[in-house]
Parts: sequence; C-alpha cells; structure tokens
Amino acid sequence: AQLREPANAFIEYSLGLVSMGHKIPADAQAHFERASQLDPELVGARMGLGKVLYDQGKFLDAVKVYESVEKPGRYQAVLENNLRAAYSILVSSQEALVQKNSQDVNAYFSLGVFYAKLGELGRAIAAYQNVIDIDPHNQTGTARLALQFQGMIYQQLGNTAKAQENFDRAR
Repeated sequence: AQLREPANAFIEYSLGLVSMGHKIPADAQAHFERASQLDPELVGARMGLGKVLYDQGKFLDAVKVYESVEKPGRYQAVLENNLRAAYSILVSSQEALVQKNSQDVNAYFSLGVFYAKLGELGRAIAAYQNVIDIDPHNQTGTARLALQFQGMIYQQLGNTAKAQENFDRAR
C-alpha cells in the first residue's frame, strides 16, 4: 500500500505503530515524523513520535514534540502524563548536574524552566534565584533571563510588585 500511496499520513502512522511493536525505534521515528509532516493534525502520529523519542532517552526532543500538540483531544490525559514523566526525568538530570557542580548556572536555569513546566513554581523561583546568586553581575547573561523568568512567575502568582522589581533589575 505504501508503494501505491507514498504520501498517506495514516499509512505512515500505521507503519510507525508496527515498527514500535517490533521494537525498531529508528523506523518508528521516521514513519511518525513523515506522518506528522504529511498531516500535522494527526495527533496520534505526534504522540507516537514523542513516545518513541522518550523511549530512546531523547527526553527534551520528546517534550518539544508533545508541546507541539495543540489540540490533543482524546489524548489529553496521555499527553499530560507523558509531559510530566519527561519533565521529571529532565529535572532529575539537572539536579544531578548541580550536585556535581553547585555553580552551574545553566543547570539551575534549566531546573527553573522544568520546575515551572511541572507547576512547581516555588522550586522554579528558587532555581532561578540560584542563577542570580551565582552570577550577580550577569556576566553570563543567564542571570538577566533568570530575573525575567522569575518575574513572569511572580506575575502569574499575582505578586506584581515583585514581578516589576525583577523586570526592572533585568534591564
């Protein structure tokens, strides 16, 4: 069927599922990518692509795919669970990095992002504060971003004064 209809998203999606079932992740990934290109609205193909990336340990790539799903429909709960699982693993990897090097501003910044994605806003604020404390003169440029991201969280929490203070400091 694929030879007669080379541009059929559903066939590519189905081949991706078969490849996953046969534990051939590279083939599954290629089929899901092709299906997603052919039909960006085929949510199952994006979910399959995210899953095969996750299963290969490509957690950040999986997150990018999952976050690109705008209308998950019946996949909403699965999407939320898969994102939470991927972000939790990413948090663990960044926590391991800061255990090894407590001055790693990039790891702390990433922790802030991942905590915020998990809805752990207090922990995100603390991670961003570590960036600011390690680099108070913003020599890496990351501290300015940390101040802005922290400000956005304060804004989200309704603390507009603290948010404005952060935004002013980031300038």
